[in-house]
Amino acid sequence: MVVDGIGIRNNLISKYKEEIINNNYNIKLSIICIGDNEASNIYVRSKKKVCEECNISCDIQYFDYISKEDLTSLINKLNNDSSVTGIMVELPLPDYLDKEEIINLIDLSKDVDGLTKNNLVMPCTALAVLEILNNYNIDINNKNITLVGYSSLIGKPLEKYFISKGINPTICNTKTVNLKENTLSADILISAAGKRNLITKDMVKDNSIIIDCAIIREGNRLYGDTDFDSIKDKVSLITPVPNGVGPITTVMVIKNLIDLYKRK
Repeated sequence: MVVDGIGIRNNLISKYKEEIINNNYNIKLSIICIGDNEASNIYVRSKKKVCEECNISCDIQYFDYISKEDLTSLINKLNNDSSVTGIMVELPLPDYLDKEEIINLIDLSKDVDGLTKNNLVMPCTALAVLEILNNYNIDINNKNITLVGYSSLIGKPLEKYFISKGINPTICNTKTVNLKENTLSADILISAAGKRNLITKDMVKDNSIIIDCAIIREGNRLYGDTDFDSIKDKVSLITPVPNGVGPITTVMVIKNLIDLYKRK
């Protein structure tokens, strides 16, 4: 079965919009974009669109260049603005800015991306993975779970979540010697390495579940980590790229905004 990311996205938007309208939530998202990264610009536009669909105000500030001092001042201003529910500094940042330092300037109560050291919400892509498992009623208990990639956006928060549920996932990264051995034993394989066709048909178990979080742009096409066409008929569930994890990730921004708004 191929995951219907667009269908899940649309159902979640309807659900969150209804909650926002029925409860008169006054939610505002502020996004700071620095430089000109095509992939980031596309993602920001999709965030703005989903905010508009859910009756959420979305303010985007674009900068070709901004000094560290001015950026710090701007983030502090947004931290102290009671009308702002959530703040995002779009990644990647230019090389002259330290990502960890800048992200941790955001007030914990407004960190929509869940990237500050003591974040209150989970990063959106990791949430999207859990949403897919929940949507398709996947029981994670007594399953071998393998995570390929160990970033702060996906691998690390998912590892923390699974451990909290009594599951110790297998972690694979660039230093893993035998990737195939680890992926073949996985009942649930979650890949976010960013390498096209890293996962091939001979590397996955029959009837396993494959969640591909990678987005690799080559020309005008998008690809994931998995060799989708050769794998899809071997497994019980797989996410396509595009229209798999990506659309759901964008809607998780709304979920986190609602969660932060309720915490106020």
